Amino acid sequence: MQNRLFDLDRVFELAKQGRLWIELGYQIRRPFPNLKNIIENYQNTLSKFKYIPNMPLGIGEHYERIIHISIYGYYHLCWDIQKALSIIKKRDIKPIDMPINDLIKTVDVNNLNLSNLHSPHFKPHPVLVAKFPMIPEQFVVIDGNHTVYWAYQHGIVGIKGYLLETQDHLPAMTHNLFRTLFAIHSNIGSIGFFMSQPNATLDDILLYPVPYLI
Repeated sequence: MQNRLFDLDRVFELAKQGRLWIELGYQIRRPFPNLKNIIENYQNTLSKFKYIPNMPLGIGEHYERIIHISIYGYYHLCWDIQKALSIIKKRDIKPIDMPINDLIKTVDVNNLNLSNLHSPHFKPHPVLVAKFPMIPEQFVVIDGNHTVYWAYQHGIVGIKGYLLETQDHLPAMTHNLFRTLFAIHSNIGSIGFFMSQPNATLDDILLYPVPYLI
């Protein structure tokens, strides 16, 4: 695991130059209002988080993931699984059928303890899947990666899963730092969409508050 919870210096440098979105594949048609000040706010906000000494994991079972913004930066995220389950219960989210061929793309096999799959105590269960539109896979399996891998190895086409929208899984993150990092990444995508779509208005995009605090 990398020592820092995030490294977005290059991302912000390219963004202030207006080059980030070109590097990410957007065809830029127009500028974004007040862009430099927005990016500087992101930098200033994250500077207040830089000295958190340890990964804020919370209590109990959790899931950690490193998210990359192309080749230019990365950040860590962490979800509290019990909190996610309580949100599912409170909001009465129902399990749905989810295709294994899509889910397996999100699983980092190198970080799985494959011996668990051969334990007599291993029992497949509905997985928890967080929507994550900023990455190619479009979502992250935050609980049940072993189940996904087991189902894939056994030729199972689909399994039950709880699909958590952004408003469902952000509260399950273990620290406001992670919510803020997610918000910044999402906003980068929204800004890119606006600049590449000449008919889009600011009302057409979602910009999360930074910092993102609950």
